Formats: sequence, C-alpha cells, structure tokens
Amino acid sequence: MKLKTITKLAAIAATAVAAQASSITYQITGDHATGGLGPPPFGTVALNEVGSAVDVTVHLNSGYSFVQTGSVDFMDFKFNAIGIALGDITVTSVNTPYTLTAATGDFHGDGTGQFWYGITGAPGQNNGAGNGFTSDIVFRVAGANIADLTQTPNVISTGENILFVADLYSTVTGKTGPAYVTSITNRVPDGGATVALLGTGLLGLGAMRRKLS
Repeated sequence: MKLKTITKLAAIAATAVAAQASSITYQITGDHATGGLGPPPFGTVALNEVGSAVDVTVHLNSGYSFVQTGSVDFMDFKFNAIGIALGDITVTSVNTPYTLTAATGDFHGDGTGQFWYGITGAPGQNNGAGNGFTSDIVFRVAGANIADLTQTPNVISTGENILFVADLYSTVTGKTGPAYVTSITNRVPDGGATVALLGTGLLGLGAMRRKLS
C-alpha cells in the first residue's frame, strides 16, 4: 500500500510540473510612451496552453486602460505568432464596451518592432485616451503552443527583445503610448512551486527505488 501511495504522489508531482511548463505569465514593464506612463509594472500577459491552443489574457493594473493611438497602429494589443492564420484567433473578452476583434497587418508603429497580429476595438472604439477600457483582453489562438507566440521577439535599438505591445492610457501621468513585454526577464516568478513539486517527485522516485532494491 505504501509503495502505491508513493507512486501516486510521484505521478501527481510530475504532472503538476508538466502543467507549470504549459503556462507562463509576463509582466508588462516596458514604457515607450512620450512623457512616461508611471512606475511599472502596468499589468500582465498570461499564456496558457489548452490542448492544441493557447489562451491569452492581458490584464492591466489599476490606473491604466487600453486605448487606440497611432503609436500602436490603432491596436489595443499586438503580438506575433508562427504558423497561424487570422481565422485561428478567437476573441472571448467580456465586459468591454467595444466588440474586440483580431486583425492582421504590417504593424510597426513607434519603434517597438514589427508585429503581424493585433486586437482592436474598432470600429466603435474611437482613438484617444477618452475611449479606453480596463477589462481584460482575452483571446484564444488555435493550432498553437506557447513557443509559437514567444520565440520570435523583436530586437529594438535599445537591445530589448519585445514580445508583446499594448497601447495604454495612464491616469498617473495623463499620457498615452506603448507599453511592452520583454523576453524571459519579465516572467512572473512562481515562488518556487515548480522546484518544490519536482523535489517531491524525485523523493517519491527515490523511495520507490529503495523499496525495490
């Protein structure tokens, strides 16, 4: 009975570690707005693999809202993805005053790199700070994994690797402009959960080996 219990614990730990690898959250810390948006972070971009799709949730911290200006190509949010088409993107945001849709194009506004996909509230969401919203942007990319959305960052003149860009209005400074996510350095730490789970799994395997020897 004890051996079975240990085996189950090791399996649970291994499964949990695998689950950790299928989701990642980035902080939005980059500030490319003229005059500045205030102290970062401004929010988060969470990616979660669900089967053969990736669910993306863009959340803003208090004091910031999504807007549309020319500096972000009149998109509320921009991203790149490998091996997908526009029809693979389904926007599922709720509680927004505008109907959000996916768009594709050559988006390279304001020096934050080149992007091929965006989420926009147009038509309906007029341009400028007075037409923003604070609800999360939520969408699914079918036929993709996290690597497809993160392995080709834009390297800009400052040497930063930009993965995602959002157009924000800041109540802190009264300014609008691009806020962005860089590469691995802006990942939200998991507090050691992955290491702890892996340790549990290894202890379980070690116990099984001692029992069998």
